[in-house]
Amino acid sequence: MADELNYDASFKTKDIVQMVCSFGEQQGKKKKRKKKKKKKKKTETLVKIWKTKAEDLGEEFDSSKVFKTCRSMLGTWNSGTESEVDVVDFQAMLGVLRGCVWLGVNEKDEVGAWQEIVDSSDGWQHEFNNDKTLTAAVVGFMQPEGGVKIERDRSGISITYKRGDYGTGVHDGTLILNNTSLCIFNNSTPSVKSLYTGQLPNSIDELTAALEDESWDDVAI
Repeated sequence: MADELNYDASFKTKDIVQMVCSFGEQQGKKKKRKKKKKKKKKTETLVKIWKTKAEDLGEEFDSSKVFKTCRSMLGTWNSGTESEVDVVDFQAMLGVLRGCVWLGVNEKDEVGAWQEIVDSSDGWQHEFNNDKTLTAAVVGFMQPEGGVKIERDRSGISITYKRGDYGTGVHDGTLILNNTSLCIFNNSTPSVKSLYTGQLPNSIDELTAALEDESWDDVAI
């Protein structure tokens, strides 16, 4: 097989586009006083090898490194620290990666889960961007004596509170809202979480209504 994929690719538009379809040609450093053309080196891309069997890719090819590289990209995307990348480009890369025949079944399933996270999280959190109003909703329901702390990433919102009470006694805990669930974790009962079974809230008003709703089940963790 020819040259390997770029295992050092980062979560940048250039790296993502090159990972999928076109790394281009990489030339070696030019030496002075020599007119001889340097041999150009081509690096593989996902599109070139997505239907090539692992045994035909050569000993130097390492599918686990490709997988880890893309998982690292997901971690950067999920942190929300890199806004330059167009989510459509990232979705395209994940789609091609999932179709690669040399990827294992479990890895394909994990990439599928990544796709669901990326697809479903695009834009839903903007309804919860007002920290003051969001804090008021949680404080109004739980009446925490120690205040609340809001943390966000691409996958969801975490609201940690001190000495709050939603009907189970005063405790410290965390409310987590993401694109798949709304849960409350009571630190005094670490083996159980309270899961909201109603329709997931899409606004702070709907979150307030969900907190006041009785559609909550205790679920073992």
